[in-house]
Amino acid sequence: MGDRMRAIGLMSGTSMDGIDVAILTTDGEGVVERGPFLAVPYDPAFRDRLKQGLEDARPMTVRSARPGSLAELERELTLRHAAAVKTFLETTASRARSP
Repeated sequence: MGDRMRAIGLMSGTSMDGIDVAILTTDGEGVVERGPFLAVPYDPAFRDRLKQGLEDARPMTVRSARPGSLAELERELTLRHAAAVKTFLETTASRARSP
């Protein structure tokens, strides 16, 4: 078994319910230990914007194109992922300090 690494994973799946954040320790070949996780739900208005973004993206033929509201939506989704990681780290750090 190689050196162990810790990794944070993010997922925003097809259900569009929110962002899942998790940490694990691995040797690079398999999961060694699952750590804490957090689900950060999307509000209904943002979920509707995501659905509209999928419709806007449907006719895309150029991967780098950002038709309609996609550029703004992509930026907001990225910021929400960053905020989810921040909340996750703050939450897990406070749990680690609790007796």
